[in-house]
Amino acid sequence: MKTDEPEYQISPPSAPPAWLLTFTDLTALLLAFFVLLLSMSDLDKETWEAITQSLIRDIEIVEVVGDDMGVEEVFVSRAANLDYLGALITEKTRDHPLLSRAYLSRLDDRLVLSLPGNLVFDSGQATISEDGLGAAAALAEVLVLLANLGNRVEIVGHTDPDPVAIEQFPSNWEFSLARATAMVAAIRRAGYTGTIAAFGLADSRFEDLSDTFTGAERTILAQRVDIIIRQSAGGAYVP
Repeated sequence: MKTDEPEYQISPPSAPPAWLLTFTDLTALLLAFFVLLLSMSDLDKETWEAITQSLIRDIEIVEVVGDDMGVEEVFVSRAANLDYLGALITEKTRDHPLLSRAYLSRLDDRLVLSLPGNLVFDSGQATISEDGLGAAAALAEVLVLLANLGNRVEIVGHTDPDPVAIEQFPSNWEFSLARATAMVAAIRRAGYTGTIAAFGLADSRFEDLSDTFTGAERTILAQRVDIIIRQSAGGAYVP
């Protein structure tokens, strides 16, 4: 029975052009070819890092994941640029009566602000001195500026090779850690609320000190406390 309604017909899908099938096959073959070349090669580490840094600007390479392709890193978030942070810290500390005596070093993946031992502690003590509390307060002001930038902050205590002469610390390791944690506590009391990791390295880095320092300078710097600002974000632990 016919009605006055128009008839509708669903047309079958049109076939793709023949050249598209050939193009798809060619693309798949090229991809397989490059994967095969990659699997047979040993990538140069520096070249790989340069490529990844240019493609992904806020990525950092830190840990071993595999060695099938000679690639020995994984990716974690990068935080604020260290050159920028170095300029900021220099500006905030160079005119400070205490922090102007600190040493700022720029390494590949971190900034290190080294506070000489006699700047923040009395000789042979793990309790922060009055001057040390002032330095901690000034440091807290700087670190508060960094809190929103995400860089991981670490405090590392050091000692000289002479055995510690304080009965409550069995070795230089405990003594250096006690000094690091005392600095962390002082910075927190001064108002910094971000995450800080504390480490004690005793005299394990004593040989890293430059030979240009005099004997007295080497002793004071050997007992230093380092404030380390990592290139990576706070959640990325880098020992």
